[in-house]
Amino acid sequence: MLFCCYGKKDECMATIPDKNVMNNIIDRICVIETKLKNGDHLTRLEESEKKELAIVVKAMKHVQNNSLSRLGDLAHISPSK
Repeated sequence: MLFCCYGKKDECMATIPDKNVMNNIIDRICVIETKLKNGDHLTRLEESEKKELAIVVKAMKHVQNNSLSRLGDLAHISPSK
């Protein structure tokens, strides 16, 4: 969940990205990860994208680690429809 603040702290609105957007982000992470594992060099644009996606990966790991005590392993939870 992302929080977009406009002005004062109490004027924040929580927004959740579209599921397709989240899936596209995951796909980009996988593409860059595959290139790195194969030893391919990244372009300048991909290097920049890698830095941005590293923030997303860190946030995802943080959510996963914090949810272990409440939900168990998130990798084995079936998605709700």
